[in-house]
Amino acid sequence: GGAIPAIRARSMLADAKETTVRAESRFQLLFEHAPVAITIYEFNSFLPKKFNRLACQLAEMSPSDYAQASALDLFGVTEAELMAFRESARHGPKQLQARLKTPSGEWKDVWANWVVVNDEVFSVIRDITEQLERERQSKANLEEAELLSAAFADFWDSADDPVTSLKILLRRIKDFTPDICTVRLISEDRHSLLPTLTEWAPANEQSLVQPQFTQNLPLSEPYIQQIVAREGRTIYLKELTLDEPFFSPLQISNMKKLGTFSLLAVPIRADYQTIGVLMIARQRRDLGPLTERDRLFFENLAHRAAQAFDTM
Repeated sequence: GGAIPAIRARSMLADAKETTVRAESRFQLLFEHAPVAITIYEFNSFLPKKFNRLACQLAEMSPSDYAQASALDLFGVTEAELMAFRESARHGPKQLQARLKTPSGEWKDVWANWVVVNDEVFSVIRDITEQLERERQSKANLEEAELLSAAFADFWDSADDPVTSLKILLRRIKDFTPDICTVRLISEDRHSLLPTLTEWAPANEQSLVQPQFTQNLPLSEPYIQQIVAREGRTIYLKELTLDEPFFSPLQISNMKKLGTFSLLAVPIRADYQTIGVLMIARQRRDLGPLTERDRLFFENLAHRAAQAFDTM
């Protein structure tokens, strides 16, 4: 009489084991192919016990290297901050905005979602670098629009002649950029570029260079501002080399003294002809070279200034 219950018990146990195996298999499949980076950390050491392929891809590590990288190695937070975050995750899922360091030294902005289950830390990490960059770009675009609006309000409100008004405009642009920003207008006879309209650099930098900025430049010369003035096209030199054919010996000497490494020259066109050239020169290497976004901003600035000239 006891044989049948025993057989049933063994059958139920076998079914339970099979169900467990299937559940573990499904979990493994979901874990490995999840669309986010997942890591299960050991509670005390913060070392990975289990992780999926996206975790390795996000950290830019091989599986063997990632297995040896603790959360302290990866995230740009202190040990005390990470321990406090882990403790808070005991009481339910917690989210931390952090930075993840890759072997190449690159930092990625991430959201880390942690929850502690049975003394294991389940971590889901999402890369938000591009999202934050879009937000920064959107904020920068708004700031640029506000700057242009304020600058041109001054421009339109000025009762002075166009040249004086343009000087006012360029002084406002100094609030936006640390770069040297100069404008030369073309002479009435269209034979030369007139001296610069603005105080193009701090006095201590002006004293470094020869008085090129106070002289007329013959429009026939084969150099950058003259080319832009004659052809009405932008010249953008992201990474400047001083053997470029666009510069006179005097310009090369001045740029060496000032440390110029990126350059942008934009035509100012009014009434269907070029009336001047806007030049932007960057010396601060911590800002990186001028970008396409800078190019679009200054081309927009030159276009709007030219429109104002058309109506004055």
